[in-house]
Amino acid sequence: MPYAVSQGGWLSFTLVFVIVSIFCYTGHLIQQRMDADPSINSYGDIGAAAFGYKGRGAVAFIMYIEMYLTAVSFLIMEGDILDKFFPNTSIEPGSLTIKEKQLFILVAALIISPTTWLRDLSILAYFSAAGFSHHLSCSVLYYGLA
Repeated sequence: MPYAVSQGGWLSFTLVFVIVSIFCYTGHLIQQRMDADPSINSYGDIGAAAFGYKGRGAVAFIMYIEMYLTAVSFLIMEGDILDKFFPNTSIEPGSLTIKEKQLFILVAALIISPTTWLRDLSILAYFSAAGFSHHLSCSVLYYGLA
């Protein structure tokens, strides 16, 4: 956030506050709708209540795309940050050469993938806390904010 404000000025910070306020109000409206109808338990149910069966499908599609793109952006960010810490890293399994960013993206994907197979997802809260502190420290080192 400090880097974004330094680049965009206080107007960008004000814009973030406006967007957060809109999201908060939208969450309030969703909560009111869920309280009014006890059969609504998910975003898909809200889509079905608003637009029928096609609405449920559209909401599910958007949610799956969002999760996929979040995972892709995480892996790209991880590859970029680790590439800055360990430049010119590569491996050569056979005739194939895997260099820098691609290597770190592959390693991060292999480490993260088993967490998607957990039966009890409450354990992911600990991974989330560790990941947040890791990314915060990497961002400080990468962008030189310290």
